[in-house]
Amino acid sequence: MEGRLRIGIVGARGIGKHHAKWFALAGCELAAIYGTTPASAERAAAAVRELVPFSGRVFNDWTQFVAEGEFDAASVCSPADAHRGNVLDLLRSGKHVLCEKPLVWDWDAQPADLVGQGSEMVSAAHAARRVLAVNAQYPAGLPAYRELYRQVFGEEAEFPRLSYFMETKGQPRSPHGPAEVWVDLGPHPLAFLDAVSPGTVRWNSLREQGQGMETHIGFDWETGERVIPVEMTLRRVPGGTPDRRISNGRLEASYEGRNLNGEFVTVLRAEGREWVGPDFMKTSVERFIGAALHNDPSLALVTGEAGLRQLEVLAGVWMRCWRRD
Repeated sequence: MEGRLRIGIVGARGIGKHHAKWFALAGCELAAIYGTTPASAERAAAAVRELVPFSGRVFNDWTQFVAEGEFDAASVCSPADAHRGNVLDLLRSGKHVLCEKPLVWDWDAQPADLVGQGSEMVSAAHAARRVLAVNAQYPAGLPAYRELYRQVFGEEAEFPRLSYFMETKGQPRSPHGPAEVWVDLGPHPLAFLDAVSPGTVRWNSLREQGQGMETHIGFDWETGERVIPVEMTLRRVPGGTPDRRISNGRLEASYEGRNLNGEFVTVLRAEGREWVGPDFMKTSVERFIGAALHNDPSLALVTGEAGLRQLEVLAGVWMRCWRRD
């Protein structure tokens, strides 16, 4: 595939409008938007037009969107329990797919079935010879953290341990409390950890404390060469500026988003120093564009395979900490 990538957006009213914005600013053509009803589809298109120009087609019929939408790749930003069906149909129709995190989720499914669904999606991408990537964008923060570490200490950062504190704004979306926060926010630190070093959880080390809309998860991460103690505190707050921090036990860096000269950027701060760079979602979208144009999944920030590994941990923690049947 060469030239300008044509993009379809599935579910553009929430996070999808930000996918659309970064695709447009990267020079892609926003060719189509899908919503489940005529009203929701038009509202989604209007939300995108508030951010960037959009003159593509608006669909509320899924079969039409897949068959008639003239796009090369799609962002799937539908509810997580719709990801599997959306992604499979798009891959099988020859489209590359960037799927919002988590790869798939359904509170009524068995954990093993969720992992099976994720595996089916990854296998479908291989069979179709198309790119499947996951928008869990915080691995883009790993090079930034390492650069800030070099500025402070003059040496390369190691990760003998990892602590991750992450808040997000909003009201509860389900009755699942701490488990909801884990499923919503957990993919981000898990993707960061997987970028540090792929590994597996020592399940006998798993511990959880949480109530309301907060959870604290701890475990040992075994990479084959070493064991990394991991602590994650995840919290949903009703308002204010979310607090987000990363530490390897020696340097704690805080994260914030900032508007700089009309562009939303990422700022990491530690020890009186700042690293300013692209928004992490921008990086995720641009890496996906490169992967799709070259039909090379390895160019994506978080590949489908990495997303599946993270789903296995997400479901494993849910099963052991909260699910009782």
